[in-house]
Amino acid sequence: MRIYHIILFVLVLITVGCSHKVVRVGDEFLGGMSEAEISKMEALEKEIVATSEEQQSIRNSLQMTYLEMQILNSEMEQLKRQESILTDKAALYTLKNDPTRLQEAQQALEIVKKGTTAKKLSFLVLQARLADEKAHLETKGAELWQKIALRELMRAQASRVQQDKIFGDDPEKKGEKIEVSLYEKQLQQKQVTLQEKEKLRLSTQNKFQEMQSDLYQKMLLATPSKMVEISPEPQAEITTKPASYEEIRLLIEITKQEQGILKKTGATQKSCSG
Repeated sequence: MRIYHIILFVLVLITVGCSHKVVRVGDEFLGGMSEAEISKMEALEKEIVATSEEQQSIRNSLQMTYLEMQILNSEMEQLKRQESILTDKAALYTLKNDPTRLQEAQQALEIVKKGTTAKKLSFLVLQARLADEKAHLETKGAELWQKIALRELMRAQASRVQQDKIFGDDPEKKGEKIEVSLYEKQLQQKQVTLQEKEKLRLSTQNKFQEMQSDLYQKMLLATPSKMVEISPEPQAEITTKPASYEEIRLLIEITKQEQGILKKTGATQKSCSG
């Protein structure tokens, strides 16, 4: 089990490229570590492995969100082409004085426009989620480096104790001894970075929650009250949940154009209820 744990931890260090981010401590003077120190080190290494796995999970989610955005963008382009075709058909049937086909084209055009409105709103949601996942990934990365730096400090402290026992006060060996203060400073730097990332993400979450609440209120205001009367089932009055928006934690400034999209959403919901 211990060997398996060591292999996992080594793979984490290779994956994150530890040598480029923190100053490492060799294994030469770690033989004198106590059982308590070894247990504490192993517990920390398990945390590092777990944090690395969480980081990879966030990275996978980010990649999926990006692909969803690409698909949604393609669908919006397709709807745009359909809208252009239906607009031309409506003009054609107007010239032909064909009211039946004109009405069909106009109805189809209205459906396509509503679909485009829904897609645009969904794209804003995915865009916000992508930005949030990027911030989450950076925060988790900073947490990972902080834990690795703590591990190196623990190794440096244990090595220095062993060096002092072996070298004593020999002035010729002074330059070979590990400077623990270097690793203390390194850990402090990683902690500061982590605090900055956490603070930024907390600020982002708070701002998004305000935006999320405002967005949902706009959707409710844009929904006609008559929509409730369409369904005879009492439960169908207000069962809409902003579940898909709970994942978003990034502030989006709603421009005038986006506000127009939100206002049109009411018409989309009315059409779906029918």
